[in-house]
Amino acid sequence: VADLGDAELRMLFAALGQEKRPVAELASFLAELWADDAVRAELRELLAVLDDRRRRVTRPVTGLPLEVHARYTRAEIAAALGLTTEAGKVLIVQQGVYCAEALKLDLFFVTLDKDPKDFTPTTLYADYPVTPWTFHWATQSRTRESSDTGQRYIAPPPGWRHLLFVRHRKRDDRGVTEAFICLGPVRYERHEGERPMHITWRLDVPMPGDWFQTAKIAAG
Repeated sequence: VADLGDAELRMLFAALGQEKRPVAELASFLAELWADDAVRAELRELLAVLDDRRRRVTRPVTGLPLEVHARYTRAEIAAALGLTTEAGKVLIVQQGVYCAEALKLDLFFVTLDKDPKDFTPTTLYADYPVTPWTFHWATQSRTRESSDTGQRYIAPPPGWRHLLFVRHRKRDDRGVTEAFICLGPVRYERHEGERPMHITWRLDVPMPGDWFQTAKIAAG
């Protein structure tokens, strides 16, 4: 743990289910845990699990504490980026889109296999990989091309980036919530229509070949 940076420690805090506590309590919380031999052993196991999620060849997202092709939960992503609530707790992003204005980031969270039990008719968007380099994504249902949001997607201000996170389904066969693979920064290529806009994004880094194939199946 001593070798971890601030962002990684915040991610560990979230991974340990402490997102309901203020992030300011991170240091004291870890000190308490590390003083317990049994908990220390569990922490080592958790760190091994987190490291295993990154078993693919990953590369850093420039300027951010995230890795392209690593897997993260929503809480871990928010913790890594320092996104917090007014109460200082890790911000859990529930929607599929989050604009982190202070960081000049749009975060896109996509679930490919959309179970109607978990999505409303207005959120059953058509999201799917087209090629290893391109991804078709639908904006929120009210987004117009001429809106500030639509224009930010098409021609982002200087320094602004869009980050894409994708998972096959909401829960795995065990009923455990799936983590998202970070597909990294994406750039606008073209779009059709509006309300929603159907955008084709081009990835800076291509999807892993095996993941691309299973993702196409998951998206139907």
